[in-house]
Amino acid sequence: MTSLSKKRLIEFSGVAIIALLSLFSFIFISLHDREPGYELLPLLPLLYLFAASFVYVRSLVYDFKMFNLVFIALSFMRYVVLPFFIVYAGYYGGRSPVPPTAHSYNLALQLMLYELVIVTIAIAIFDAIRKKRKKQHPLSEKSLTRSPSTFFYVLFAIVAILGVVIMPGALNSVSFLVPSDRVVGVLQTLSLPSYFALYMFMIAKQLVALLLIWLCFEKYKSQGQVYYVYAAIAVMVLNISIFAGTNRTDIILCTITSLFVFKKLFPDHFKKAAILIVSIVTFVVVLIASVRQIVSVSGDLSQLVDFTDTMQVYLGGPYNVAMAIEMKNMFPEAGHLSVLFYDIFRPMIGVNIFIKDLPIDFSVLYFNERYFFKDNVSQILPMIGQGNLYFGYLFAPLLSVSFVALAYFFQAQMERVGNIELVYFLTISTARIGFLMGQNTMNLVNDISYNLVLFLIIYFLNQKIIYKRRQRSTIL
Repeated sequence: MTSLSKKRLIEFSGVAIIALLSLFSFIFISLHDREPGYELLPLLPLLYLFAASFVYVRSLVYDFKMFNLVFIALSFMRYVVLPFFIVYAGYYGGRSPVPPTAHSYNLALQLMLYELVIVTIAIAIFDAIRKKRKKQHPLSEKSLTRSPSTFFYVLFAIVAILGVVIMPGALNSVSFLVPSDRVVGVLQTLSLPSYFALYMFMIAKQLVALLLIWLCFEKYKSQGQVYYVYAAIAVMVLNISIFAGTNRTDIILCTITSLFVFKKLFPDHFKKAAILIVSIVTFVVVLIASVRQIVSVSGDLSQLVDFTDTMQVYLGGPYNVAMAIEMKNMFPEAGHLSVLFYDIFRPMIGVNIFIKDLPIDFSVLYFNERYFFKDNVSQILPMIGQGNLYFGYLFAPLLSVSFVALAYFFQAQMERVGNIELVYFLTISTARIGFLMGQNTMNLVNDISYNLVLFLIIYFLNQKIIYKRRQRSTIL
């Protein structure tokens, strides 16, 4: 079977599976009575069926990008799985003491449908641009390479390890495999120097893991000994198992990116490694969920309701979008451009030091005020709700499209350079952007800058040191 025939078979299989599940969700929802305001709910899986069939699956199969993989999985959960469970569980509400009106639910569903259409068109356009550029400038796929020198990486790792040992509380914020109850409390009380030491350590940990995996790859390539593959797997497990805090998304993203790099280097051993890694990560994520002790919305009476509520929060479901619509009406001042400025730049690592004391509130604070009517920031403002706050219904998907464009830009940089360190950290960021529909600018900007700002400084310093050393040797 040729490569093209194999891709066509995968495309057909993917479309068939999504079509069957989407139609099942559509029919199930249509055949059941729904609460007022949810009349458009069956259209979510139906529209997703067309978007995935004509754009998403083809984009993923013929031009694989980590953003597309994560995006198609999360959007499928949002538009197909969540609507089904809303009806199946009979859980149309949320945690607010004052639920949205039926009119707000209806507007929320309209915005979700509109967002899906615009984002799908944007992905189709970006794919067409990529295809045209590749035809005009055909390039063979770059194999991964490593920076010629690792001197500055090693120096940075030594400083980072010393920093996390010396700074009070920094080392106590790190968990290995099993999360500790103390981690949450320690992270919240860390001083700025201790937090920065922890930040350096987490970047250094991943850089060291990459260098060791690359060393295993080179040894395996030259000697063919399979134990170098096992050593690379062990390093990958260590990299994933050492984490700070209890953010499950960080661990999942580290896992996805590590497996992506491993597949590039050891394609013949990928399946076995993936099974092992996914099993370990599933165990860790379950443990983290128990440590976080999130309050059950059903009072532990229904796991089905609790699962649906969790999806509503993390996927930006109709309930939270409706809340965002009502937040805009309740707090008109939240739509000021100064708040948008703060939403984008305040979470950005580095920039936040200079603007953290400005007398401006995040939009998510207004959102949670509408949600709970008190000081609580546990709910996530969906991206489309944030876009509607600043740009109105017509241009509400503007923020979503902007992040899609950023993901495609990162992908282009990875393909252009092919450096394993750059590919790893940019892949984390593109995968994170894949969560965009259930997130907001604060979530994404914070995570992207967290993973990229310090790394890019270290990366370019490492490249600069190579240049200076070469220049001196040339002169001599």
